[in-house]
Amino acid sequence: MVSALGTDRRIQFVLGCWLVGCVIALGEKPPPGLPNELWPPLGIGFIALTLVWDGHSRPGRRAAVMTTVLAVSFWLVGIVLAHPALEVAVMALLSTASCWLMAVLYARVKLTRGWVPRGARSLAGLAGAAVVASTFMTVVGGFPRQSVGEVEVLTLWWVIRSTVFSFIGGATFLIFFFGDRALWRSFPRASRVGLALLVPVSFTCMYVVFLGVDLPLSWFLLIPAVWAGIMLTPYGAAVHALAQSLAAAVLALTAADKFTYEGVLPSSLIVDLMLTTSTFITLQLALLRDERERAIMAERAQRQESDAQSTLLGQVFDSMTDGMLLFSGDGELVRYNPAARQLLGRPLPARAPGGWAAYLGLRDQDGEPLDDFELPGAPGRRRSRSTVAIVHDEDRRLLEIGSWPISETESLVLVTDVTNERHRMAELSRFAGIVSHDLRTPLTGLHGWLELAREEAALSGAQAIEPLLRRAEAASHRMERVIGGWINYTVVREGGLSPERVSLDEVVADVVPELGESTSSSETFPCTRIEADVPHVVRADRDLIRQLLANLVGNAVKFAQPGAAPHLEISSREDDEPGWIRIDVADRGLGLPAGDEELIFEEFHRAAEHAQGVEGTGLGLSLCRTIVARHGGSITAFTNEHGGATFTMTLPTAR
Repeated sequence: MVSALGTDRRIQFVLGCWLVGCVIALGEKPPPGLPNELWPPLGIGFIALTLVWDGHSRPGRRAAVMTTVLAVSFWLVGIVLAHPALEVAVMALLSTASCWLMAVLYARVKLTRGWVPRGARSLAGLAGAAVVASTFMTVVGGFPRQSVGEVEVLTLWWVIRSTVFSFIGGATFLIFFFGDRALWRSFPRASRVGLALLVPVSFTCMYVVFLGVDLPLSWFLLIPAVWAGIMLTPYGAAVHALAQSLAAAVLALTAADKFTYEGVLPSSLIVDLMLTTSTFITLQLALLRDERERAIMAERAQRQESDAQSTLLGQVFDSMTDGMLLFSGDGELVRYNPAARQLLGRPLPARAPGGWAAYLGLRDQDGEPLDDFELPGAPGRRRSRSTVAIVHDEDRRLLEIGSWPISETESLVLVTDVTNERHRMAELSRFAGIVSHDLRTPLTGLHGWLELAREEAALSGAQAIEPLLRRAEAASHRMERVIGGWINYTVVREGGLSPERVSLDEVVADVVPELGESTSSSETFPCTRIEADVPHVVRADRDLIRQLLANLVGNAVKFAQPGAAPHLEISSREDDEPGWIRIDVADRGLGLPAGDEELIFEEFHRAAEHAQGVEGTGLGLSLCRTIVARHGGSITAFTNEHGGATFTMTLPTAR
């Protein structure tokens, strides 16, 4: 049965103490009317149960085995010491029941998981549990020569003595067995001089208490208690408290003990209560010191981590090739990196005289001067992006400026030189525009010739070539859509804006019927289902917003689940940032490949796993981003809870 408890040395040690305690408790025979000098089984049994039960879950098999071992061993010791079998059996059951009562009560009052005391509340809870368990065991006759329900002066003495040994033994051994000794030992230890003085002072105070039995000198026990609590770690304080209590117990068994049991609260019990008080004070002071050391160590570690992170971020901030500027809520420049100074070409004061746009000479892409209210980061545009021009020694550069709020009062502005990129894209766009325009003319003629060929085939009865002509005509229409896409892309990138009040409801109503016409006869997609809730009005270019929504809706239809009807939800709401409207276009299609949430907006990008069998040039979503960016907003995408894609964008509200 004992082997079922495992090879834990703590269990073996506690079971050995339990046997010794049972022998002492059941073997002593004090004179009539006096209690046993020691009654250790309650505290030892409580510690034994904490080794096999965590205090939160239901007790398991090991707890049942431990309970049985405690009860049986108690009964066997009582039989060996010539106690009546029935009487010792009752005491064995009541002792183990009291141990469980103390464990359950203490488990309910501590603040943290685990058995080790952490402060005054857990120590007080342990003392209260010891009082209740001792009272229960006394009233129900768990002590030798104690009848059930018998309440007299001796009953009070039993309760006090049992409480004293249960609390002191329980508190100290919980720290020994469950405390973090490695952490406690890492704290600054007491000086050797302090330790050297503590031992003789404790012995002297104990001797004085037992020497002057007729004088109220028991308070001398508090002197080493306070000293040890201030100087020692919880582990050391527990050693001191247990040593002091054992010394008092040993003296109580010798001729030095001159305390009596006269009166309702005799001097002997007063010393026991003072030992309990001194133990409480010692452990409480040590635990407070422990918590203080933990807090200091945590604060130091947090500060070191914060300093290391700040250093790393500072190095990254200073080494970036893109310019970064941090502005406070009132527009003051708080910090910037060397790249920002180089890109902007002028010293950067905390506040620019006459405004940043005028100070830096910023212009729009058409060469018109800008003012600060048109720059990203301005009131109402704390989260925006735009492209501006700046002249350095007659060298005109294009800078993409984006701003993001990083707190309620601070904004981060990122400056990127996109001159070369825009030149390359402009050349590519012009080339594509020329090629698209030149190809559209012969394609128009090709459509006509194919239509005549189909009519001639129908009149001549050449049905065999009808499918071939139909496929050729479909291919020419696809080519025309590709060319149209290139033309739209070029116009959007290089054309101007004509902002006006645009009702999103009207634009969606204009886009959806066209979509229905384009898909009603499609063999690939069933009928499209669109739910729209867009009551807001934005200030934007009507044609571009129509192109934006048409591209997003068309993209959702193309990437619908195979064989399923495309299902879209279009909604709008006021953005968290004042002055902006947020629009969501959500579908239940194939979703976005992981990691492609940003790449899908790049020119010519097509997701490899979704591109098979789907027409497109890879310019549609890039065109959407360009339209949104030209209005000063932002667009992002993510996979939604239905497995499809959600595109969310911001546009300026109509004022």
